[in-house]
Amino acid sequence: MEKEKANWDAHHITIFYEICKDEVDAGNRPKGCLNRRGYTHLEDKFFDRTRKRCSQNQFKNKWDMLKIQYVQFMLLKNAATGLGWDDVNKTIIADDDWWKIHLKVCTIIYFVSSVYLVASFCLWNC
Repeated sequence: MEKEKANWDAHHITIFYEICKDEVDAGNRPKGCLNRRGYTHLEDKFFDRTRKRCSQNQFKNKWDMLKIQYVQFMLLKNAATGLGWDDVNKTIIADDDWWKIHLKVCTIIYFVSSVYLVASFCLWNC
């Protein structure tokens, strides 16, 4: 059975995050990623809440991308100077000039199992 493309809007990411947190708290992440039981629970609970089926591979890819985004965000939030923080919206406050000076888009090419994956993202002072 072919899985449909995952719809990762803010609503689905929130559901994914909540279920993953529950599985981690339940001890189903013994070594950095969910174990078989954790992925089974994630697949079932995600389907129950969204009526969408995703594969373990789709969930792992989303986990990995969210982890990269989190690390980038924390570097920006904690290491950058001249920024403000909006507690209401949970966002960084900076003017356009600051962004132009400190950020640029970088492309990294990964070689994984005979397949090249290209990831473009913003790095602070890259």
